[in-house]
Amino acid sequence: MSNPLLLNYHDAVLYQSDLNILESPRVWLNDACMNFVLTRLGKEFASRCRFVDPSVLSFFMHQWDEEEDGDEDVLGLKRPQDDGSTLFLFLPINDNYVSQNWTNPGGGTHWSLLLLAMEKKKDGSQFWHFDSSAGSNQRAALAVAQKIQRVMNHHPKHPMEECTAPQQQNGYDCGLHTLATARALAMAFSSGEENKFRKDTLEDIVRQTVATSPSFFSKMRQAMVQDIQSLIQEDS
Repeated sequence: MSNPLLLNYHDAVLYQSDLNILESPRVWLNDACMNFVLTRLGKEFASRCRFVDPSVLSFFMHQWDEEEDGDEDVLGLKRPQDDGSTLFLFLPINDNYVSQNWTNPGGGTHWSLLLLAMEKKKDGSQFWHFDSSAGSNQRAALAVAQKIQRVMNHHPKHPMEECTAPQQQNGYDCGLHTLATARALAMAFSSGEENKFRKDTLEDIVRQTVATSPSFFSKMRQAMVQDIQSLIQEDS
């Protein structure tokens, strides 16, 4: 069956099958759909936020050896240079990152968001995890956080904080929850509203922005499809 290439947006590649996923109301978002939206967010909030490609994070977890490679910038982990600046790294967590079947492309059953705030000082990093199905991705998120901490040579007493997040009402909107949460936080950080990165403040930002109703995520899918179609027309 033909599956034509529709769009290559700053190396975020979409095929017809990916667009079909977004046009379907009850289909789990794959790596390509997630990366496209994260790439769009990266262009919108470039000053303080970095959004990691799921495939790059998968490579980091399963194939990259920090002792052999020794390049901490594989995820963009270099700390900010200015004393007062903080850099935010948005990491799309997939339960496949701790699966023994990780070699299956596009595998996994659940998405969540791990947020890393990096300050210039060595002990100034913090992880927060937002999961729309509480507890489902805690093991995967912690594994990612711990590996990053080893790379950065940072070993806090509390490696990751689990945050209260709006909970999904079905088995397929986890990717949309993850993307909506990322956008809500990026918007707050771009306007300087992180309030010293307090957990309760971050939870409030997400709770006030991300709904749990199916219509909220249905509109998200429609907006994503319209965005892709507009980019295809611009590219033609």
